[in-house]
Amino acid sequence: MSAEASPTPSRSSKRDKQKKKKPPITKRSFPYFEDGNIVISANAENKDRLLFRLHQSVLSFHSTVFADMFTLPPPAESTGIDMHDGVPLVHLPDPATRVASLLKLMYNPTSFHFNRYDRNLPSVIEHMMRLCGKYQIDGLLGYLKGLIESAWPKTLVEWDTLETEIDLKLDFRRYGESLDDFIDDQYPEPASAIVLAREFDITSILPAAFYHLSRLDTEMDDKKNRGDYDDTFMSRLGEGQRAANWGCLSSSDLLSLIRGRERIKTLYTDIPTSINRSRAFSDCVNKESETACSSISWSLAKDLRDQTEGDLLNHLKTVYSSSALEKSGMCWSCRYSLGEAVKVVRADLWEQIGPIFLQEEFDSPWGR
Repeated sequence: MSAEASPTPSRSSKRDKQKKKKPPITKRSFPYFEDGNIVISANAENKDRLLFRLHQSVLSFHSTVFADMFTLPPPAESTGIDMHDGVPLVHLPDPATRVASLLKLMYNPTSFHFNRYDRNLPSVIEHMMRLCGKYQIDGLLGYLKGLIESAWPKTLVEWDTLETEIDLKLDFRRYGESLDDFIDDQYPEPASAIVLAREFDITSILPAAFYHLSRLDTEMDDKKNRGDYDDTFMSRLGEGQRAANWGCLSSSDLLSLIRGRERIKTLYTDIPTSINRSRAFSDCVNKESETACSSISWSLAKDLRDQTEGDLLNHLKTVYSSSALEKSGMCWSCRYSLGEAVKVVRADLWEQIGPIFLQEEFDSPWGR
């Protein structure tokens, strides 16, 4: 009885096996210094292994983790330390592109030209920040956190200055001056900034970021619409409207936003009422009627209440602007005192932005 012949493997299956067994390619990648005394390796997306030849002293200077690693004595029986080109080889589990970016920043920080107002800055540097945290590279992490902080106003003066700058650029567009980018592309995006601030404890930007986000329409969803070139969305960007990456917010931050919006909505009534009740108009010099300026002030308060919601800081500034008060018919003394009162209220409101959005309980100083 003849033995049954075994099937002959096809050429295609042999090629497939050879492809599967093909080892990853090892490549040098910048930074790679011939005088380096340590090689770091990391895997690229295509499974190639990238090698970075570096200096232990530089890594130790920046990173507590590497400093501790290099000071640990090798085990007495260890003779199988991985080597490459005559120096120790250490493999990192992190993606090679992110490792490369971090090492480039470490060796030559001026090679990165970060624009603090770049709306995509959080997504550009978040991976480097995570690696800085993982390997305790505190100096560079502080530098990157500072970039995020510098993009957001910390004082009312800084806020008003930035808003004025944006208004001027919008005026250029309205009067036919062409700008290369949408206004929205030239300034920070709040939702991704909030997510990064939560992760890295950059709490100083949260009040301004939440307040700015509270002014935006949820239909202006950047990630949902920009990639699809939605006509309505792109048209609104062209008009100067702003967008946000709404989908990246956590449920707790969405709750903080909704709660803050509702609180500001009530302030549209509480603040103008508080302003008028605190003023006795005793210095009024209106000779025609003792109650004329008081009536005008309450009329302005109604104008503010009619705004209902949106940008309360801006509405306080416009409704009670010098030109608006002058046109109102109010006497010079009442114009001055009301204007000063509104300045105080805006300053106080700025200080309350954090509690409005970030505290579970908010005790309004302007409540009834």
